[in-house]
Amino acid sequence: MLATAQCEARLRGKLVRMSRPSPQMQTLSLALRACGGEAPLAKALGASAQDMSEWLAGRLALPADMYLKARALAARKR
Repeated sequence: MLATAQCEARLRGKLVRMSRPSPQMQTLSLALRACGGEAPLAKALGASAQDMSEWLAGRLALPADMYLKARALAARKR
């Protein structure tokens, strides 16, 4: 038990707090909820399911035109 507590204490000092999600990711998240899932959102944006997954995972940057479309979807569905 003591070893576990010591290990956790060491790890706490190394953990980095996540920054706040970008406006693009916030908008994509709102549009995702508004459309009811990844596939419907991808279809509404005219994007592939693969690109959608990459954007949501943060592996690819969301293109400006897709951001504007997602923003319009999120605003319309509110």
